[in-house]
Amino acid sequence: MYMYFPSLFYFQLQALQFEHRDLHRGNVLVHRVKEEWIRMVLEGKEYKIRSRGVKVTIIDYTLSRLSQGECVSYNDLNAIRWVFKGKGDIQFNVYRDMRNATNANWKTFNPYTNVLWLKYLMTKISMKGRLKKKLSSKLFKSKITPYINGLKNYGSARDSFIHFFYPPSSS
Repeated sequence: MYMYFPSLFYFQLQALQFEHRDLHRGNVLVHRVKEEWIRMVLEGKEYKIRSRGVKVTIIDYTLSRLSQGECVSYNDLNAIRWVFKGKGDIQFNVYRDMRNATNANWKTFNPYTNVLWLKYLMTKISMKGRLKKKLSSKLFKSKITPYINGLKNYGSARDSFIHFFYPPSSS
């Protein structure tokens, strides 16, 4: 499931300069599936992601931003003050971090907001029940933990997707 989030952002982000801006756990649905692979096509190139028996669907686009051509659809989060006043969960820090990253200009495309939500989701999933036991696994230590810790260095979810799936060679 860890591979899903970078890929979902990559595919939604590229086509429409998409930012979700409210991607807490309640806005992510996880379904069981029989398919071994999930196919995604972007700009004519096919990507296959191993499903591991699950499919992820993102919902609630109320606070999202996207554009197509000159048309930009977004909500001015400055007018929704309660979003920035929450306490008690790292989710609320993400809203404040987004405000800082965008300089409170919600119309402008800022792909880093998706990186903030990606880090939030990856962190929350890694803290959850059975997955917590896997923290010591070789894959988790060698790939997932460094990925989560390094997310702050990416300017977009696209960059994180490319680096995760097609890491630079060390030659």
